[in-house]
Amino acid sequence: MKIKLILLSFLIVVSLSANILNINSNSKFGKINIVSEKTLSVGNNYLIFNLKQIKNIDNNTKIKVKIFMPAMPGMPAMKYETIAKPIGDLKFRSNINIPMGGTWQIYIFITLNNGKKIRFKSSFNL
Repeated sequence: MKIKLILLSFLIVVSLSANILNINSNSKFGKINIVSEKTLSVGNNYLIFNLKQIKNIDNNTKIKVKIFMPAMPGMPAMKYETIAKPIGDLKFRSNINIPMGGTWQIYIFITLNNGKKIRFKSSFNL
């Protein structure tokens, strides 16, 4: 009985941590790390964007976040866009609203202080 309880506890912990987002994306312009504050779920979620090795950025840099799911048979395309707010040390935070489970594309558009625009892209599953 104890073994079943331990196994069940382990499976619950693994399933709860399975949807914590932690994405590292690289481009020729630098790196970005995207982390969710908690396990992703349908509805409101907070993401932290940690910018690394990117020139011409500071806490006044503008960051736009877009998540989308392409149209599929019987379902229209869905998207959500927001602006990330600086929280210090080249980290930014945004709230995203995920309307349903599935595979979502995420694009991060960064407008540098010199006016140049760069994009990072990735995907995640909910």
